[in-house]
Amino acid sequence: ITSIATAGLVTVINFKADKFDVKGQLAKYTETKSESDKTNKDLYNLASTTIRNSITYNAVGQMTSYKEDQTKDGQTISTIRKDITYTSLGFIKSYTDTIQQNSAADLFTEVKFTAARYDTYGRLAAYTEQKTESDLTNNIYNVLTTTIRSGITYNKMGQMAGYLEATAKFDKDNNPVSAELKTQRKDIIYTALGFVSSYQDTITSIATAGLVTVINFKAD
Repeated sequence: ITSIATAGLVTVINFKADKFDVKGQLAKYTETKSESDKTNKDLYNLASTTIRNSITYNAVGQMTSYKEDQTKDGQTISTIRKDITYTSLGFIKSYTDTIQQNSAADLFTEVKFTAARYDTYGRLAAYTEQKTESDLTNNIYNVLTTTIRSGITYNKMGQMAGYLEATAKFDKDNNPVSAELKTQRKDIIYTALGFVSSYQDTITSIATAGLVTVINFKAD
């Protein structure tokens, strides 16, 4: 796979269907993916393996849940996605993820995602995400982060160009542990490999109501 949006990137995917259900719907598959610099693999070369199984479907054949294990650069992330719902146009409306990874074995993450709006090209324009992170062993860490991202714009290549994001953190009893932070990100630029190379953030907080912080980021 190549794209003019990521002119320096080559992606090779090997797909294997491991199992189908009684209706002929895909129930398990394995995907190995290699991403590399088109001219010099020594500059960028990353391989990943994704195994998705226990795939279920609703009455109209839309995927409603699955279990996924993705291994990349020695790290494995296991995700169980359930309760997937769709809009009348077939776009994903909501789902719940539970996530664990081998690099943080005691950390349990649950993400509840709701798409608020899509644009006229079917691209996500606004969404809400509620992420709960908790300690599986000692129960000493439990934080809920709410993120509302809106006004998402895209460049001519379909890459995200800007958005407004509001984030807030709460404890397990829903008491605020940090003030809401608003970030207006704009002018997002990408490398030929599709990595973010620069952007500008304008940040405000109700904790410091008179302060505006502007950050210009550039990946060298």
